[in-house]
Order: sequence, then C-alpha cells, then structure tokens
Amino acid sequence: MPFDVSDELVRQELAFDGLGETTPGSEVWHAATERLRLMIILKKIALQEGIEVDEEDVNRRIVEKAREFGTTVKNLQTELEEGSGIVRLRDMLVVESTLEYYWK
Repeated sequence: MPFDVSDELVRQELAFDGLGETTPGSEVWHAATERLRLMIILKKIALQEGIEVDEEDVNRRIVEKAREFGTTVKNLQTELEEGSGIVRLRDMLVVESTLEYYWK
C-alpha cells in the first residue's frame, strides 16, 4: 500500500546518513523514502503486536557497537545523544525485533 512520506522526514533521514542536500526525485532520495516507508510499516506492526524495546536493549546495543567501533561506551552514547541517534537506535531495534518475531 503506497503512502506519502514527508519531504522533511526524508531530509532528516538523509542528513542523519550524512548525505546532506539531495534533490527530491533522485535515486538517493527515493532509496531514503523507501527505507522510511519500511520503517513506518514495521513500527506500526510492532505497535499492534506489542513488540517493545527497553533501555536495557538499547544499552546492550551501545556496548556492542562501542566494542565494534573501538571506542568507549560513554563516547558513543554522547555522540548518539547529540543527534537523534538514540531514537534512531531504538527504532532500529524495534524493527529488528519485529522482523525476528515474524521469522521465528
């Protein structure tokens, strides 16, 4: 079911990915729009199925990523908090949990 994703959301997604100014209608813009559509659908399914992510899940992933990136947990957490990284991380964990729920 196709639905519109606001240009502002697409711009935020592109900015978070470090892609800055991208022309609406470009291939990069289209990919970001499709990624957002998928995220919105999966988050809606998670809501309907009662799939949630708690602080422990978020903190566990931060520890994992800090090790992977060779940085400290505090540095990574600070970096994530400066942008909307914590919110994005939580959203990604919800999406992962939703996909795992349906693949099991």
